[in-house]
Amino acid sequence: MRYEGVLFDFSGTLFGRPSGHEWLFREEGVNGVDKQMRRTVVDALRFPEQYVASMSSRERSDWLHRDVSDEQNRRAYQALFRIAGLRNEKVFAVIFDRLRDARYWLPYDDTSPVLDRLRRAGVPVGVLSNITWDIRKAFVQEGLDSLVGSYVLSYEVGCCKPDPELFRVACARLGVPPQRCLLVGDDAVSDGGAVHAGLGFAQVATGPVGKRPSVLLPALTAHGL
Repeated sequence: MRYEGVLFDFSGTLFGRPSGHEWLFREEGVNGVDKQMRRTVVDALRFPEQYVASMSSRERSDWLHRDVSDEQNRRAYQALFRIAGLRNEKVFAVIFDRLRDARYWLPYDDTSPVLDRLRRAGVPVGVLSNITWDIRKAFVQEGLDSLVGSYVLSYEVGCCKPDPELFRVACARLGVPPQRCLLVGDDAVSDGGAVHAGLGFAQVATGPVGKRPSVLLPALTAHGL
Protein backbone atom coordinates (compact mmCIF):
# COMPACT_ATOMS: atom_id res chain seq x y z
CA MET A 1 0.00 0.00 0.00
CA ARG A 2 1.29 3.42 -0.98
CA TYR A 3 0.10 6.08 1.44
CA GLU A 4 -0.43 9.60 0.17
CA GLY A 5 -1.34 11.37 3.42
CA VAL A 6 -0.75 11.06 7.16
CA LEU A 7 -3.00 11.86 10.10
CA PHE A 8 -1.46 12.13 13.56
CA ASP A 9 -3.04 11.89 16.96
CA PHE A 10 -2.11 14.81 19.24
CA SER A 11 -1.78 13.80 22.91
CA GLY A 12 0.85 11.13 23.50
CA THR A 13 1.82 11.07 19.82
CA LEU A 14 2.97 14.53 18.67
CA PHE A 15 2.74 16.41 21.98
CA GLY A 16 2.99 15.41 25.60
CA ARG A 17 4.11 16.65 28.98
CA PRO A 18 7.32 16.42 31.00
CA SER A 19 7.82 13.57 33.45
CA GLY A 20 5.90 14.06 36.68
CA HIS A 21 3.03 16.40 37.45
CA GLU A 22 4.83 19.31 39.15
CA TRP A 23 3.60 21.63 36.37
CA LEU A 24 0.05 21.19 37.66
CA PHE A 25 0.82 22.71 41.04
CA ARG A 26 3.15 25.56 40.20
CA GLU A 27 2.30 29.24 40.49
CA GLU A 28 -0.65 31.07 41.98
CA GLY A 29 -3.87 29.22 42.68
CA VAL A 30 -2.59 25.72 43.43
CA ASN A 31 0.73 26.16 45.24
CA GLY A 32 -1.09 25.77 48.57
CA VAL A 33 -2.41 22.29 47.78
CA ASP A 34 -0.94 19.81 50.28
CA LYS A 35 1.04 16.74 49.27
CA GLN A 36 -1.80 14.31 49.98
CA MET A 37 -4.18 16.20 47.73
CA ARG A 38 -1.55 16.43 45.03
CA ARG A 39 -1.18 12.66 45.13
CA THR A 40 -4.96 12.31 44.92
CA VAL A 41 -5.18 14.56 41.86
CA VAL A 42 -2.36 12.74 40.07
CA ASP A 43 -3.86 9.36 40.95
CA ALA A 44 -7.22 10.42 39.50
CA LEU A 45 -5.55 11.52 36.27
CA ARG A 46 -3.41 8.42 35.92
CA PHE A 47 -5.96 5.82 37.02
CA PRO A 48 -9.43 7.31 36.51
CA GLU A 49 -11.20 3.96 36.18
CA GLN A 50 -11.39 3.40 39.94
CA TYR A 51 -13.24 6.70 40.37
CA VAL A 52 -15.39 6.34 37.26
CA ALA A 53 -16.75 3.13 38.80
CA SER A 54 -18.29 5.26 41.58
CA MET A 55 -19.94 7.77 39.24
CA SER A 56 -23.68 8.03 38.72
CA SER A 57 -25.07 7.00 35.34
CA ARG A 58 -25.23 10.68 34.28
CA GLU A 59 -21.65 11.30 35.39
CA ARG A 60 -20.44 8.13 33.68
CA SER A 61 -22.12 9.23 30.46
CA ASP A 62 -20.34 12.57 30.70
CA TRP A 63 -17.04 10.76 31.24
CA LEU A 64 -17.52 8.43 28.27
CA HIS A 65 -18.38 11.42 26.05
CA ARG A 66 -16.04 13.92 27.68
CA ASP A 67 -14.34 14.90 24.44
CA VAL A 68 -17.55 15.75 22.58
CA SER A 69 -18.04 19.17 24.17
CA ASP A 70 -16.43 21.61 26.57
CA GLU A 71 -19.43 21.42 28.90
CA GLN A 72 -19.35 17.64 29.17
CA ASN A 73 -15.58 17.71 29.63
CA ARG A 74 -15.83 20.11 32.56
CA ARG A 75 -18.65 18.15 34.21
CA ALA A 76 -16.76 14.89 33.73
CA TYR A 77 -13.60 16.16 35.42
CA GLN A 78 -15.56 17.87 38.18
CA ALA A 79 -17.12 14.51 39.02
CA LEU A 80 -13.79 12.70 38.76
CA PHE A 81 -11.97 15.02 41.13
CA ARG A 82 -14.90 15.32 43.53
CA ILE A 83 -15.09 11.54 43.91
CA ALA A 84 -11.30 11.46 44.37
CA GLY A 85 -11.64 13.99 47.20
CA LEU A 86 -10.92 17.39 45.63
CA ARG A 87 -13.89 19.59 46.49
CA ASN A 88 -12.28 23.04 46.37
CA GLU A 89 -13.89 24.59 43.27
CA LYS A 90 -11.23 27.28 42.89
CA VAL A 91 -8.43 24.72 42.91
CA PHE A 92 -10.38 22.52 40.51
CA ALA A 93 -10.83 25.44 38.11
CA VAL A 94 -7.10 26.17 38.05
CA ILE A 95 -6.14 22.53 37.52
CA PHE A 96 -8.80 21.99 34.86
CA ASP A 97 -7.72 25.07 32.91
CA ARG A 98 -4.08 24.04 33.18
CA LEU A 99 -4.82 20.61 31.69
CA ARG A 100 -6.07 22.44 28.59
CA ASP A 101 -3.48 25.21 28.45
CA ALA A 102 -1.15 25.07 25.42
CA ARG A 103 1.73 26.37 27.56
CA TYR A 104 1.86 23.03 29.37
CA TRP A 105 2.02 20.91 26.21
CA LEU A 106 5.34 20.25 24.51
CA PRO A 107 6.27 18.51 21.24
CA TYR A 108 8.23 15.28 21.44
CA ASP A 109 11.81 15.45 20.22
CA ASP A 110 10.94 13.63 17.00
CA THR A 111 7.79 15.64 16.18
CA SER A 112 9.38 18.53 14.30
CA PRO A 113 11.85 16.40 12.27
CA VAL A 114 9.10 14.01 11.14
CA LEU A 115 6.63 16.76 10.22
CA ASP A 116 9.38 18.55 8.30
CA ARG A 117 10.32 15.30 6.52
CA LEU A 118 6.74 14.84 5.34
CA ARG A 119 6.47 18.44 4.17
CA ARG A 120 9.66 18.12 2.11
CA ALA A 121 8.29 14.90 0.62
CA GLY A 122 5.06 16.66 -0.36
CA VAL A 123 2.91 14.41 1.87
CA PRO A 124 -0.21 16.15 3.30
CA VAL A 125 -0.35 16.09 7.10
CA GLY A 126 -3.35 16.45 9.39
CA VAL A 127 -3.99 16.18 13.12
CA LEU A 128 -6.98 14.22 14.42
CA SER A 129 -7.66 14.49 18.15
CA ASN A 130 -10.22 13.69 20.81
CA ILE A 131 -9.95 17.03 22.59
CA THR A 132 -12.05 19.95 23.86
CA TRP A 133 -9.66 22.86 23.44
CA ASP A 134 -7.98 24.44 20.44
CA ILE A 135 -4.68 22.57 20.10
CA ARG A 136 -3.70 24.78 17.16
CA LYS A 137 -2.34 27.14 19.82
CA ALA A 138 0.24 24.53 20.84
CA PHE A 139 1.50 24.20 17.27
CA VAL A 140 1.68 27.97 16.86
CA GLN A 141 3.64 28.47 20.07
CA GLU A 142 6.19 25.87 18.95
CA GLY A 143 6.43 27.19 15.38
CA LEU A 144 5.00 23.97 13.95
CA ASP A 145 1.72 25.28 12.57
CA SER A 146 3.10 25.64 9.04
CA LEU A 147 3.79 21.88 8.99
CA VAL A 148 0.17 20.85 9.53
CA GLY A 149 -2.40 21.28 6.79
CA SER A 150 -5.61 20.42 8.63
CA TYR A 151 -7.03 19.80 12.10
CA VAL A 152 -10.06 17.73 13.02
CA LEU A 153 -10.96 18.10 16.70
CA SER A 154 -13.72 16.05 18.30
CA TYR A 155 -15.40 18.95 20.08
CA GLU A 156 -15.68 20.86 16.80
CA VAL A 157 -17.17 17.92 14.91
CA GLY A 158 -19.33 16.49 17.69
CA CYS A 159 -18.04 12.92 17.72
CA CYS A 160 -14.93 11.10 18.90
CA LYS A 161 -12.52 8.43 17.76
CA PRO A 162 -13.10 5.53 17.18
CA ASP A 163 -16.28 6.73 15.44
CA PRO A 164 -15.59 6.11 11.71
CA GLU A 165 -17.22 9.44 10.85
CA LEU A 166 -14.40 11.39 12.49
CA PHE A 167 -11.80 9.57 10.39
CA ARG A 168 -13.81 10.17 7.23
CA VAL A 169 -14.04 13.89 8.00
CA ALA A 170 -10.29 14.03 8.62
CA CYS A 171 -9.49 12.31 5.32
CA ALA A 172 -11.83 14.61 3.41
CA ARG A 173 -10.20 17.69 4.87
CA LEU A 174 -6.79 16.28 4.08
CA GLY A 175 -7.91 15.60 0.50
CA VAL A 176 -6.78 11.98 0.62
CA PRO A 177 -9.06 8.92 0.34
CA PRO A 178 -9.12 6.74 3.49
CA GLN A 179 -7.41 3.80 1.80
CA ARG A 180 -4.46 6.05 0.97
CA CYS A 181 -4.20 7.61 4.43
CA LEU A 182 -2.16 6.44 7.43
CA LEU A 183 -3.20 7.25 11.01
CA VAL A 184 -0.35 7.39 13.54
CA GLY A 185 -1.38 7.24 17.19
CA ASP A 186 -0.66 5.73 20.58
CA ASP A 187 -4.10 4.33 21.51
CA ALA A 188 -5.01 0.93 20.09
CA VAL A 189 -8.73 1.51 20.68
CA SER A 190 -9.48 5.12 19.73
CA ASP A 191 -6.73 5.54 17.14
CA GLY A 192 -6.98 1.93 16.04
CA GLY A 193 -10.54 2.67 14.95
CA ALA A 194 -8.92 4.08 11.81
CA VAL A 195 -8.81 0.55 10.40
CA HIS A 196 -12.61 0.24 10.49
CA ALA A 197 -12.85 3.49 8.50
CA GLY A 198 -10.54 2.10 5.82
CA LEU A 199 -7.29 3.81 6.86
CA GLY A 200 -3.95 2.28 7.68
CA PHE A 201 -2.89 2.40 11.33
CA ALA A 202 0.55 2.66 12.92
CA GLN A 203 0.57 2.40 16.71
CA VAL A 204 3.45 4.10 18.52
CA ALA A 205 4.63 3.91 22.10
CA THR A 206 4.07 6.94 24.28
CA GLY A 207 5.71 8.43 27.37
CA PRO A 208 6.78 11.72 28.95
CA VAL A 209 8.43 14.36 26.79
CA GLY A 210 12.18 14.00 27.05
CA LYS A 211 12.03 10.30 27.87
CA ARG A 212 10.19 8.74 24.95
CA PRO A 213 12.54 7.38 22.29
CA SER A 214 12.12 8.26 18.61
CA VAL A 215 9.03 6.36 17.48
CA LEU A 216 7.48 8.46 14.72
CA LEU A 217 10.09 7.95 12.00
CA PRO A 218 10.22 4.14 12.42
CA ALA A 219 6.40 4.11 12.19
CA LEU A 220 6.47 6.02 8.92
CA THR A 221 9.34 4.08 7.33
CA ALA A 222 7.64 0.80 8.24
CA HIS A 223 4.71 1.97 6.11
CA GLY A 224 6.77 3.19 3.17
CA LEU A 225 6.88 6.89 4.06
